[in-house]
Amino acid sequence: MFYPFNEERNIAMKRHLLVILFLMSAIGAQAQNAHLRIVSLINFPDTAYEGVSYPVQFVLKNVGPAAFQGPFQVILQADSGTEIFYFNQSPNFILLPNDTMILSPGNGALGYYFSSSVYKTGNDVVVVWPYSTQMSVGIDTLYTAVYFIPTGTVSNGQELIKSGLSIFPNPFNDVIYLKPADGTMVESVRITDLFGREIYRNENATDLINLPEMQSGLYILELETADNRKVVLKILKQ
Repeated sequence: MFYPFNEERNIAMKRHLLVILFLMSAIGAQAQNAHLRIVSLINFPDTAYEGVSYPVQFVLKNVGPAAFQGPFQVILQADSGTEIFYFNQSPNFILLPNDTMILSPGNGALGYYFSSSVYKTGNDVVVVWPYSTQMSVGIDTLYTAVYFIPTGTVSNGQELIKSGLSIFPNPFNDVIYLKPADGTMVESVRITDLFGREIYRNENATDLINLPEMQSGLYILELETADNRKVVLKILKQ
């Protein structure tokens, strides 16, 4: 069929316009990427003891306009090192826009153990971020802090023998007795729960600790002696 010159030109222009619109839509589709963000922490302690299991969880959210699909990791970085907290290997995992997911430690672990290979003694700044091999996926990091106490001070009783102290009974009901064996005196006592929250403190310790209002459960007892020795012991209130 023969078209007049101006009508043929109009058809060609329409074709060019369709191509341009197609390219623009493709570019726009590429810009609609998933964006992963750790939005909150669950049960992350203020003070962490090495060798103690913490039920730490992270809340992951896709804040981008497109769905995320594929494997991903959540990584922790502290002052002494880096480790993988969570690892999903499934290429079929999907997180839709604005959806969230609660992540627990990987490998079937019941809790998270703070390690001296990652955390230094004392205050640590912890960086938490999701990671994906998909380069188009955006990520946001989250910062938190923890005071880390290494396992050398968490005792099963041997440090008590070395320090010349007796602490009994354990488990206990309301009262814990402190008994010096060689003239060693206790100067301060501090008790925290397993999330590092302080439950009790006494800077002028006596020979007993009365805890009638403390709920049943496992706690960490810290003692500091007059000769600057420190003992940390797990205690259980019945």
